[in-house]
Amino acid sequence: MLVSRSRHYYPDGTTVFQVENTLYRLHASLLQQRSPIFRHMFSVPPGTNASEGKDDSAPICLHGVKSSDFDHLCFYPFGCFVKHSSSEDFLVALIKLSTLYDIEDGREYAIAQFPTSPTWRPALQLHIARSYRVEDWIEPAFRQLIANPTISMPWCDAELLGLPTYHLVVQTITKVEAQQKLLAFYPAEMKEWIFCTTPENCTSCWELGWWNHVARHLLHPDAALSGQKMTELLGSIKIPGMCHHCQGETVSSLVENGALLMEEAFISEAIQQLDMF
Repeated sequence: MLVSRSRHYYPDGTTVFQVENTLYRLHASLLQQRSPIFRHMFSVPPGTNASEGKDDSAPICLHGVKSSDFDHLCFYPFGCFVKHSSSEDFLVALIKLSTLYDIEDGREYAIAQFPTSPTWRPALQLHIARSYRVEDWIEPAFRQLIANPTISMPWCDAELLGLPTYHLVVQTITKVEAQQKLLAFYPAEMKEWIFCTTPENCTSCWELGWWNHVARHLLHPDAALSGQKMTELLGSIKIPGMCHHCQGETVSSLVENGALLMEEAFISEAIQQLDMF
C-alpha cells in the first residue's frame, strides 16, 4: 500500500495520523482545543503500542474518514480556509467531520456559510439537514423542493436525496397538485348572509369570482398560489357584484372547513415521515 504525505504534514507537528493512504503530522494541542473527541483520545493512556502517533511507522489511523474530507478539515483550525470558505466540497467536509469530532465552531461556521455557496440549493440543504442534524433547515428545504416541478430536478439532486426522500417529494407534489385541481374545478359553496336580498346574484358572482380569483391562481403553471396564500387573497379582495356580508360569510366558512389548507396537512405529514428514513 502506497502511503503519501499530505500538505498538512507539518515538521513541527506532534502527532502523526493516517487517513486512507495519506499521512498527516498535526499539532495535538490544537486538535484538543477544538475537539472534545480528540481531547479524550489524547487523554487515554497509551496501550501496548506506546509509540502510536509518534512517527510515520506507527500513525494513529482514523478509520471511516476520507482523506479529501480530512484535508478540508485541516484547513479550518489554521484559518487557511478563506479561499475555500463557500465551496460545497469544503463546507460539506467541514460539517461532516465537525459533527463527527464534535467541533462546535466548525459546525457553526459551515451552517452560517452554506447559504453563500454558489451551489446552495434545496436538495443539498435537506441532505445536510438530515445527515448532520440541522433541524431548522428540514421544513424550509422540503417546502422549496415541493414548490418546484420534479422534472426540473437534476439527477445529481435526486441521487443526493436518496430514493425514499425523492419518492416522498414526488408523492407530496402529486397530492398538492391533485388537491389544487379539485379546489379549482369545484367552487366552494356560497354561504348566504341571513339578511341578503340578492342571494342568487351573490351565488352567481361568487362562482364567477372563484374562477377569476381562485382557480386561475391555483392552476397557474409557473406561479400557483398555496392554499394559505389563497386564503389571504380572498380576505383582501372584493368579489365584483357580491354583497360584502355574503363574501365574508363564505370566506369564513372556507377557512373554518380547512379545504384550502389541505396541502399544509400533506406537507406536515411528509415532513414527519422523513424521520422514518
